[in-house]
Amino acid sequence: MSFERLLNHFTQHNFHKIGSTKFILATFNSDPTGQTRTVIVDASHQSRTQPNYLSSLNSVMNQWQCRDVIIYLNVATNNLRPSFQANAWCFIDANAQPIYVNGYELFPTVNQDSYESGYCGLYCFSPDLRRCLNEADV
Repeated sequence: MSFERLLNHFTQHNFHKIGSTKFILATFNSDPTGQTRTVIVDASHQSRTQPNYLSSLNSVMNQWQCRDVIIYLNVATNNLRPSFQANAWCFIDANAQPIYVNGYELFPTVNQDSYESGYCGLYCFSPDLRRCLNEADV
């Protein structure tokens, strides 16, 4: 899946690159008010979760005064979340293809539970609905 496909659902307002990691301040195209700001991080160049971009993420969130985060990555370890100061976050699986359900493009998240996904469908991020949910909930 390409990072650009995810970005098609957003209007970009600011961009910052630290090393190979891209940080983008954006608003959802699906938000009629244009007020739902999100920091989008492209960490897909890393083969596994690295903590080296987390201090940069905290710095960028402080600079842009935005605490909602979408991280596009290959793998997320269980201890990743406590390492940054977000109010809301989503880890999108850079290795998975988006799926379409009822006209919505959904982006699967990392670390899917096979039992849960077999019952409720994949747990995904929906830019149009501006949240994560199971396929069955769309």
